[in-house]
Amino acid sequence: DPNFEKYQTETGAFSSLFEHSFNNAVKVRQNLRFAHVEGIYRSAYPNVYGDPYDPPNPNFPFLDPTRRTVERFIYSRETSKDSLTSDSNVELKFGTWPVLHKALVGVDYRALKERARSGSGYDTTPFDLYAPVYTALTPPVLLPEADLRQSQLGLYAQDQMRLGPWLAVLGIRQDYVTSDVVGSPVENTKATTGRAGLMYELPFGL
Repeated sequence: DPNFEKYQTETGAFSSLFEHSFNNAVKVRQNLRFAHVEGIYRSAYPNVYGDPYDPPNPNFPFLDPTRRTVERFIYSRETSKDSLTSDSNVELKFGTWPVLHKALVGVDYRALKERARSGSGYDTTPFDLYAPVYTALTPPVLLPEADLRQSQLGLYAQDQMRLGPWLAVLGIRQDYVTSDVVGSPVENTKATTGRAGLMYELPFGL
């Protein structure tokens, strides 16, 4: 519905990128980003949420036997989100003859806070799908949702090893995630993941 549908976001962000090499063997990095997002979402679509047997309607979700007209369901949501993302690591280059190492150890963190209002409703005016007439839809009343807070902390380590044209990568990561919806129990999750790879570098660089 051109008079009602909307998907609009406005984003503001601040980022900082820091890198310093102490020498050829030690390098540190620290990247940080804060973002604020305001969003509006409105949509109207055929009402498929009713009960086809109450009242009895053999044509559900259509209103007529020719399957041309429907009621419309309308939904609207407005959100405000703040997010903080940070990644800090140190890179070390060293050798354990005859293997060359490039090791990476770091920690990253992400925090999200979302505040939202939403609402829904119905437009019972029969809407012809094949000859649509767009009348003014009444926006639903928006009610506050429970605030959402999420955080994720990750610890990671990786070693890239080279022996001539052979490259091997071994890595491990530990994540801790917390999700807190106001009024509901706090959810805490953690996981350990690993990665391994073996590569061969051809003489022409592939």
